[in-house]
Amino acid sequence: MAEEFLGRLTEIEKSIQGLGETLKRMVTILTTVTEVKSELRVAKTEIIDAINSSATSVTPPPSTETISSEDIAQTVKGEFEELYTFIETSIKSMKEEIMEEIDNLPTPAPAPTVTSEASSIPAQTPAGVSTPPDKAMKIADLLDDIIGSLKMGCVAGEVLELMNETKGEIQKLVESDPITVKIDKWAGIVSSYSKRHEVKARDVLAIKKELREEIKKYRP
Repeated sequence: MAEEFLGRLTEIEKSIQGLGETLKRMVTILTTVTEVKSELRVAKTEIIDAINSSATSVTPPPSTETISSEDIAQTVKGEFEELYTFIETSIKSMKEEIMEEIDNLPTPAPAPTVTSEASSIPAQTPAGVSTPPDKAMKIADLLDDIIGSLKMGCVAGEVLELMNETKGEIQKLVESDPITVKIDKWAGIVSSYSKRHEVKARDVLAIKKELREEIKKYRP
């Protein structure tokens, strides 16, 4: 009971730390968005002034390659729209990750009651696995480390390396365990990216969701 209680406290602490880091990144993105919007307003004003100045200046000799002010305006508008779409997508993905972290914050377990019969009750194996309780807790901690690496903007190569290391550590604890097959599945998703590329938000959230379901089997 005491070990289970401490394990839940550790899980809560890790979840809170992960949420704090996510919120910090959210603040950074919002700050950047504010700066970009300010720069866009300045750039827009400068472009409009330049167009007006060219319109009122002396008309140059006719040219077959003359670009109209409407063409310039359309080009600028397209660039602005593309930038805003990118910013909105980034913020939406960040919000989804924050909500995912909040929804999965574990409920604190009640403090264990120590009785004279506690020492005579054998430790129970977590439901869903046949791994001894002490090793099951260690496997749950190792899976927590993978969750910690799956953050918005995480690089595929780093996540894949940690998954392989985690699988190796689990195989040292137990000769065989179904979770290693799951890790191979997640590693396959991550390895579809170039090692230097970021893992997309939808894959990050999907893998984290499955990881949390597996952790419940080892740390109920």
